Amino acid sequence: MSSSTEAKKTEQTRGQQKSIIPKYFRGKLPDARENLGDDPVAHLRLFHPAGHAYTDFYVLGGYEDGDEYIMLVWSNGEVGYQPLSHLELGSYRGLRFERDTAFTPVTVATLERDVPHEY
Repeated sequence: MSSSTEAKKTEQTRGQQKSIIPKYFRGKLPDARENLGDDPVAHLRLFHPAGHAYTDFYVLGGYEDGDEYIMLVWSNGEVGYQPLSHLELGSYRGLRFERDTAFTPVTVATLERDVPHEY
């Protein structure tokens, strides 16, 4: 490969980051606009490596809204909507949010019981 081709490829990928929830995975999550039941399941855990349990987001579901992916999350004892881009664009101490690849899905009741939160 020529140096100009390598430079072009590097320029195309610079600044691009892999999504912490790839598109193929999003299609497997429940639609957050629908009723998820009395005790919804957290399918993913997103965390910040420099944070603590209060910065964890447990994803219950999500949906595409134009170019944005909106997640329904449990975090710090509350359920609410969070745009994925807010977690992917921000960084703290040079680190970004990550997906816990070893996380096993659990119910919100289990999170309420087992995960520390301020409330």
